[in-house]
Amino acid sequence: MTTTQRQKERETAVIRAPTDGSEVGVVALAGPEDVRAALDANVAAARACREMPAYARAAALRQGRDGLEAARAESRGRWRSKPGKPIAQAKTEIDRAIFVFVTAPKSD
Repeated sequence: MTTTQRQKERETAVIRAPTDGSEVGVVALAGPEDVRAALDANVAAARACREMPAYARAAALRQGRDGLEAARAESRGRWRSKPGKPIAQAKTEIDRAIFVFVTAPKSD
């Protein structure tokens, strides 16, 4: 069974805006197999990262930071169009994630 097929068979949950109850999206709920797969992938990724030279890890983190910065600009329109999380809070969360990607390579 492929990942896509498994996702189609999952139970879903409707996400609603707290301000007016309108539907914001639908998400598939993870089951025990999904959790196990995520944990296994995390262990494999951690092992691979430990074996990478520091310069390669730093380059990967910079690429992640660049992607987050690009997504931040793109996301501004979505934040304005969907009620729910305050824009200031969403910006703070993105900025914090970018900060982690900027400072992590310096901690080696």
